[in-house]
Amino acid sequence: MPDSWYPVCPSAALPRGRALAVQAFGRRLAVFRCDDGSCGVLDARCRHFGADLSRGMVIGKALRCPLHGRAFDGKGASADAGRAHDSGQPAFPCIERFGLVFAFHGGVPSFPLPFPVGIPPDVHTSAHVTTMMLPMVCVGANAFDTAHLSLVHGRELIGRPEVEVLSQHTISIGFTARVSGDSLKDRLLRWLGHGEVRVETTCWGGNLLIFHHRRVGTFTVHAALPVDASSTTVFTVSGRASPRRGLARARERLRLAVHHRAVMSIVRQDETALAGLSLSPSVSGGSATGAGTLDPLGDHALTAWLEHFHALPRSGTAA
Repeated sequence: MPDSWYPVCPSAALPRGRALAVQAFGRRLAVFRCDDGSCGVLDARCRHFGADLSRGMVIGKALRCPLHGRAFDGKGASADAGRAHDSGQPAFPCIERFGLVFAFHGGVPSFPLPFPVGIPPDVHTSAHVTTMMLPMVCVGANAFDTAHLSLVHGRELIGRPEVEVLSQHTISIGFTARVSGDSLKDRLLRWLGHGEVRVETTCWGGNLLIFHHRRVGTFTVHAALPVDASSTTVFTVSGRASPRRGLARARERLRLAVHHRAVMSIVRQDETALAGLSLSPSVSGGSATGAGTLDPLGDHALTAWLEHFHALPRSGTAA
């Protein structure tokens, strides 16, 4: 599992003064919101006696164990007077963005949680959450698999995709495609003069994808959380720059809602096409060449992404 920021729940699912249980990182987590609105993510099994902290009570800026009453702040430190010497509770760095609560797996965060430049953090849709029966690697790979665009989405690739490894944790792809589908939506796009689309996607940590739709000034986030080796929960959110007040802001929110609806139709096409996908061992194991796997020329973008994914730092490796 790559070291990265993973979504653990929608912000709306975590009101102030509440805690909830989330299965992630191969363990049960206690995610809680303090009285001041900040969040914390702890290992749910109390180090003292093994009680489930997700059943505990939020007191101020701490989560109190339901069995013996020990309290821990969002960093896992003891919040009880006179117990500062206690070993504390395993905690995960967390932050809210895109209307989601993220936790970092891999110790000290090795890269900041990204955010599109110029987009206010409160201008986004509610998260669409779905669990797909496929490994997490397939979610990111799909964004770099340009060979599926024509059959699944009715988009004909124009030219060669531009792929660039931006850092140890980050890779991007950009391409232009012709709208060739016969759906009502695609016919309307062509009638409106949008017969070509430009998509620019950046992937952080192998699980966090941000699609920039420059022509319409929006972005879409796909944040993946592996449930187990064969299933992944994906959180999808759309956002855009928007005026802060008045009718203009309301109009932009309406435009964003329409855009998100169109995005979700594409997401559902992928969900249908990807259902039950299982990469061949040579691909999922890190090799992107060889008989019966990928064509390194025709699938150069996908090949580059898979090589990048398998080289990502894992917990216990160099960050």
